[in-house]
Amino acid sequence: MTRSVGWLGATVPTSGLVDPGILAALRHYASWARVEDGWIGVHTCEICNAFCSNGEFWIIWSGIRYVLPQMTLHYITEHGYKPPEQFLKHVHEKWTTEGILESEFPYGTKAQERKLNARKATERVERKPWWRFF
Repeated sequence: MTRSVGWLGATVPTSGLVDPGILAALRHYASWARVEDGWIGVHTCEICNAFCSNGEFWIIWSGIRYVLPQMTLHYITEHGYKPPEQFLKHVHEKWTTEGILESEFPYGTKAQERKLNARKATERVERKPWWRFF
């Protein structure tokens, strides 16, 4: 199941304060779980016309994939946007005391880096001087 969060137009549908812990979690995910999709263009904030961004990030828990634009943090911090309560509740439940999100997220730039580093750590490459190949 996929749910979209934070895809705003020229208005803020719900406003209010967002817990700093949830904001920290979203900052973490905006970086860690960014989905690289090639170049899909740049979006300018339709509320203030002063901020541009592109891309999205996913948060996946218990079979639910939340899809958020990278601009979500801008909407929250600059325009007072408050995401849906169910989403905020899930983020609050999943954010651990160590500040690490428990997730099933297998994609994104950081996940790809971890996989590549793990692969490099297990590979043992024996390099011979070039003159020993002949």
